[in-house]
Amino acid sequence: MKRELKRSRTKDLALCAVFTVLLIAGAFIRIPGPLAPITLQMEFVLLCGLLLGGVRCAICCGVYLFMGLCGLPVFTGGGGIGYVMQPTFGFLIGFLIGGAVTGFLARGGTKAPGRGRLFAATGVGFAIVYTIGYAYLYCISTFVLGTPIAVDALFLTTVLPTFPADLVLCVFVVFIGKRLLPFVEKSKTTKRAPVSDELSGP
Repeated sequence: MKRELKRSRTKDLALCAVFTVLLIAGAFIRIPGPLAPITLQMEFVLLCGLLLGGVRCAICCGVYLFMGLCGLPVFTGGGGIGYVMQPTFGFLIGFLIGGAVTGFLARGGTKAPGRGRLFAATGVGFAIVYTIGYAYLYCISTFVLGTPIAVDALFLTTVLPTFPADLVLCVFVVFIGKRLLPFVEKSKTTKRAPVSDELSGP
């Protein structure tokens, strides 16, 4: 039994490591969009929430943030504690919160989530990331960096170029997540050890 539990924890750690690597890679994968190129970080974050749940997604995002703030160049613009002054740092905070909420909404019940529930969870996470990201961008630009930006200009220059493409990609995330969920659940399922094994001790 202990051996099976240890194996389950190892699989959980492996899944968290995989998604942490995907978060790092997503910062540097650029897809040409109709108005501006986009990265795949948000999509990987939301997929992580759908597949691993809120706690494990928060761990992945937390490890990613910790690595970047410690100076490793895992963010799009590098790394270091000074990165909190970057206007886009709010999106990284949004990833942590939005990904965790997506995971809790999608995987919080006892039943396997249906596609409708996955869509709702992804939509909420998507909204959280955008809300925190652009609120941080507006506040840091206006009140800290001394480069105020009007709300309408913010929408036209930063929201509009990426929002439609991100929204379409998040729809794909739901379909991919629904396909991958059975495999993730299967890899995490542990079989109870036979009684003879339990009585024989570790």
